[in-house]
Amino acid sequence: MQPAFFIRPEVRSLPSAEGTILLDLRSGKYFALNSTGSLVWNRLELGAGREEIERALCETLGAGGEVGADLDLLLAGLEKRGLIGREKFVETPRGASPDREECSRRMERPAARPGFREDVAASETPHRASLPWAFAGFAALFFTDLAVKLLGFPGCSRLLARTARAGGPSDSRCIARICGAVDGAARFYFKRAWCLQRSLAATLLLRLAGQPAELVIGVRRLPFLAHAWVEVEGRVVNDDPRVKPTFPEMARC
Repeated sequence: MQPAFFIRPEVRSLPSAEGTILLDLRSGKYFALNSTGSLVWNRLELGAGREEIERALCETLGAGGEVGADLDLLLAGLEKRGLIGREKFVETPRGASPDREECSRRMERPAARPGFREDVAASETPHRASLPWAFAGFAALFFTDLAVKLLGFPGCSRLLARTARAGGPSDSRCIARICGAVDGAARFYFKRAWCLQRSLAATLLLRLAGQPAELVIGVRRLPFLAHAWVEVEGRVVNDDPRVKPTFPEMARC
């Protein structure tokens, strides 16, 4: 009998030259897999069972010895962190025991939970917000700042999911007004407003105004850094457009 694993639907993955980055949308935590761990993850995405994954490791690594113990350690770690689950047990064909080879390296790097940072300069919105919009921007920023602190990333994701995305055409003047209001509120806010809070506030206000706004989260592998921004119809509206090539997209909501 061998366990059949499945990847949790809330987990997003981003392959890179150095390995794979995982984002758990429920907890907001990031995990980094090296090249060997990435091979295991790729097999899990294809629905492979444990024995099939072990055979693939043996064929790919080309070393002599034992890989089963390291594989079990990685799978147990992924399951413990809620990234994968066990669906059921399926029979292993008789005589299918694979040759085991040496794999003394660690497959998973320690979990990381970095804060969202501002290392790409935000674009200045030329539109100057009126007083009502300035108050709206400050209120939205305060609300999202409190929501991030009390609910964390999972709660904010659920909150955003409850606000319907508008399906109509966008209004560039409305977008500029709202983004300008949030940016202005961030400049006078009583503490540093990180990109996640600013982007959440802008996304909520834009959706309430009927704009098809989406919150996008990107991750850079080396040095490891996460960033959030807002897009409308594929266009960055509250940040420098260079964030798109700088931070490969990890999640969108």
